[in-house]
Amino acid sequence: MGGLRSRGQLLWFRGGVDEPGVPENWFTGEVWIDPITSGHGPEPLSLGNVHFTQGARTAWHSHSIAQTLHVTEGEGLVQSRGEPIVRICHGEIVRGGERHWHGAAPGHFMTHLYLTEGETAWGKHVTGIEYHSGGTGNSRQGATAMTDDAQPSGAAGWRGFALGRVGAG
Repeated sequence: MGGLRSRGQLLWFRGGVDEPGVPENWFTGEVWIDPITSGHGPEPLSLGNVHFTQGARTAWHSHSIAQTLHVTEGEGLVQSRGEPIVRICHGEIVRGGERHWHGAAPGHFMTHLYLTEGETAWGKHVTGIEYHSGGTGNSRQGATAMTDDAQPSGAAGWRGFALGRVGAG
């Protein structure tokens, strides 16, 4: 990361660094990652922002513990294995761990803050058919798409996503 400075025990760096080396097997389309921090140890934790251009999306993936997403801009889609595609919008929070994908909705950009706990296991790319199979109507409706079943060893038996809204009661 650029602009790193040290003063005693504190480190400062300039945020908003484009990650040119984002692995191709993680995403389809143009994506920028702005990492904030990553932890180390038996249960690593990472925090940052991901910016998706129109139609960009992750590959199918899962987390050994969980992932929380907070949509900060735009509109996106998220799908858990065997579940309908769900439209997500600014201010919504999504938490899950099992095999899933997420990205910008067709015709929209999206940015989300991510908090990932544990290791990430990457799978196959989301096909155009899977991506366009739902999520164009009501924010809580969509079509179920068939997906890759592989799970990382030790993955929690988590089903579906918990969806919330900032400030919701």
